[in-house]
Amino acid sequence: MSTHRNRNYTSAVRALLWAHSGGLCAFPDCDVVCVLPADDNDPAVTLGEIAHIESLSDDGPRANPNLTLEQRNSYDNLLILCATHHTLVDSRTNTYTVELLRTWKSAQEERHEQFLAAAMGHITFAELEQITNALVNADDSPISPITVIPPQEKMIRNGLTEQSSRLFTMGLVQTQLVQRYVETTGSVDRTFVGRLITGFITEYQQQNQAGLQGDALFAEMFRFSVQGRTDLQHQSAGLAVLVYLFERCEVFER
Repeated sequence: MSTHRNRNYTSAVRALLWAHSGGLCAFPDCDVVCVLPADDNDPAVTLGEIAHIESLSDDGPRANPNLTLEQRNSYDNLLILCATHHTLVDSRTNTYTVELLRTWKSAQEERHEQFLAAAMGHITFAELEQITNALVNADDSPISPITVIPPQEKMIRNGLTEQSSRLFTMGLVQTQLVQRYVETTGSVDRTFVGRLITGFITEYQQQNQAGLQGDALFAEMFRFSVQGRTDLQHQSAGLAVLVYLFERCEVFER
């Protein structure tokens, strides 16, 4: 008999899925982008689907009745697929096994990190300008002085694991470029630095109050920093800005 289950993905799970997949379908060699960013006329559109590795229901594809509802809707049991491949893998469960889908998920995460790392070396002031212009807060509120905080200690205090550490290490590659951009822009617009930091702190506080912590909070701040961009150049630029602010000011807990 079918057991009814509810899809209930937390904000933490959604943030992690986006951050570590890049919004791409996990099916091998599929280059479908599963999220279209917002533009001046319309909001962002999700084209892909969140798929269960082991079924949400007890009689669904690759079902495991021993899993709790929380485990079924957990990050480890989910991956992003385009609609076509989601239908395919759920229709041919003898071919697309739990083990195979887990392999896809790991390969997708590794592939996205490799793409981000490659793109990170090619970002310029142009991408940083487009990213930061979308992030700055209109309110030029007073801010605390920027002070460098040891990143490893800060990561430990914020409960960040190896999953976030790999992204952080990528972003570190371009923190000097971000610093030069911030200093250059700040010399022309003296409110720029304050508005940029205020925008990040405001978002951080909202997500923290909503219950996000650790890797999920870092992933959500990454999503915020990218502002819906799906191309690797802007994703890398957003990550570099996030890491710069993580390292140098009170965007995350000390």
